[in-house]
Formats: sequence, structure tokens, C-alpha cells
Amino acid sequence: MDKHNITLRPNESQLCCQSDIEATFSLVSGISLVVISFITIAGNGMLCVAIYKNPLKRFRSAPMLFVANLSVADFLTGSIVDPLYITYNFGFNRAKDYQAALAVGDHASYITVNVSLCTAVVLVIDRFLALKTPFRYRRFMTKQNAVGIVVVLWVYSIMFSFLPHMGTHDTVYYLLDLHIHVTGSLFTLTVFLVLIYRLSVLTRNQRAGMTDSSPQLDQRGRLRLVRDKKTICTFLIILAVCYICLLPYYIYMHVFLFCASCQTSWVLLVLSKISEPIVYMNCALNPFIYAWRHKVFRKSLKIAFMPSQMRVKPEEMNSQRTSGMSIF
Repeated sequence: MDKHNITLRPNESQLCCQSDIEATFSLVSGISLVVISFITIAGNGMLCVAIYKNPLKRFRSAPMLFVANLSVADFLTGSIVDPLYITYNFGFNRAKDYQAALAVGDHASYITVNVSLCTAVVLVIDRFLALKTPFRYRRFMTKQNAVGIVVVLWVYSIMFSFLPHMGTHDTVYYLLDLHIHVTGSLFTLTVFLVLIYRLSVLTRNQRAGMTDSSPQLDQRGRLRLVRDKKTICTFLIILAVCYICLLPYYIYMHVFLFCASCQTSWVLLVLSKISEPIVYMNCALNPFIYAWRHKVFRKSLKIAFMPSQMRVKPEEMNSQRTSGMSIF
């Protein structure tokens, strides 16, 4: 998503110095992306395998389809977008020969990264609805509807990525992308996290007055509180990571678009190169936030790669499924 094809315009006295700075930070950015790409491919690839094999029979619900979609989008970012930017950064001194890699990488990033951000928003809304109106949620959020939502996200992101080819001015396109996908995502995640927290507090207070009359209800209430706490913790981490990963790019693009005098600054040049790997670090961290923190994913992956004779029996899987902790 970083706009490498928007180059700074230094005067002649700054040209040599800024060229050296940009070459150095291009190399640093490329090396950082190599590491990030490896982590992204490994983390999301293993998650895709665990969800596909589904050894504990836990990964066929609607929310898990969203997690799988997020993992696929991030995997494609690590395996397609990151290598293209790596190619460009390592070939910076011959930049004219690497413009094709940059152009394809930019276009692909508008698809995969936006699908990832939109899926994170869908997940937090999904969890809010599941807590707020559980009976309506179960009727509406079928696997078929979840698949439909996933398809809409991909179609929308692909169509959005073609806007520059349909006559949309670059500045307009960049601002649309920033405020729909970055501002919109951060705002929505923040609002729904607050709503989930308020709903959790309200539910806890309601159940506190009912525990004396029913010990069984007390047990169910405790399990619900544990699940709600895990949901809030997960989305707090998601929100913090999104802010950390997106804000440098967000700041850079706004300064570039609205401060003409800043465009000859080496500080802006450095910020452009630093913000790039930080944006894609979000895709590397997502599987660890959504999945690998939870025991059921780690156990599923371990079973998926076990020899067949060592795998747990079906009845043991049922026991694991019944007694296992909630994913969110």
C-alpha cells in the first residue's frame, strides 16, 4: 500500500544526499520485508492447514470462515505483495527496471490488504451481534451467509483496486483508500470494542443478581464471563496492532498529499520507507492474534501434522470439542 511510485522532488543540492538515504532505507525496508514475508507465509499457511484439516471439528462455523478468509488474504499478501516490494527495494538503484514489480505490488496490495482490514471489521461486528442478539444471530449468520459476505469483500476490494484505471485521480483514490479502509476500519473497531465491553459489563451485572437462585446458572454465567473477557482481550490486541501498524502510513500519506513544502524533506523520505514494512507487519501478526494464542488452534495444528496412527480417536475429538475453550 505504500506509494513508492510517488517520488520526492529534491533540489540539486539535496539530490545526492537524498538518493543515498533513499537507497539505504530501501535496502533496510527490503530486508525487513523478507523477514515479515517469511513470518506471514508461515503463520498464515499453518493456520490455513489447521482450518482446512479441522481435526477437532471446531472450524466450520461462520466466524471461522471469516478467520479463514483473513488468513488467506494475509497469506496472499506475504506470498505475492511482499516479494514484489522486496524486488523493488533491492533493485532501487535500477528503479526504472523494477517499476513493473512496483505497479503489480501496489495493485495487489489494494486487494489483499483491504480484504484483510474489512474482514477484521466484519469479525468484530460478528462478535458484537453474537453477544447482543444470540438467537437472531444464529438464525441469520449461517455458513451460506458468511460465504456470501466473504465473496462481497473480495469483489468490492477487486473493484476498488481498479478505480485508478477507470479515470479516478490519484489523489482522490489515495484519500478514498485512507478514509474508507484505514479511518473507517480503526473507527469501527474502536466503536464496536467499546460496545462489546459495555455489553459484557451489563451482562455481568445482570447475572450477578441471579446467581443466588441458581447455582447452575452461576456456572454458565462464569463461563460466559470468561468467554467475554477473551473476546475483549483479543479485540483490544487487534485494535492496538492496527493503530501501531497503520498510523505511520496514514501520517505519511497525509503529509505527502497536503504539505507540498514537505516533499523535499529527507524526514518524509525516511517515513515513507519505514511505514511500508510496518503496514505489512499487521498481516504477519494477525494469525498469532486471532489463532495461535488459543489452545484449540495449536492443538489442531499439532494433530494435523501427526502420523495417522498417533491421532486422537473420534470419541476423544468429541470430548475435546465439548470441553474445549471458546475461540473468541
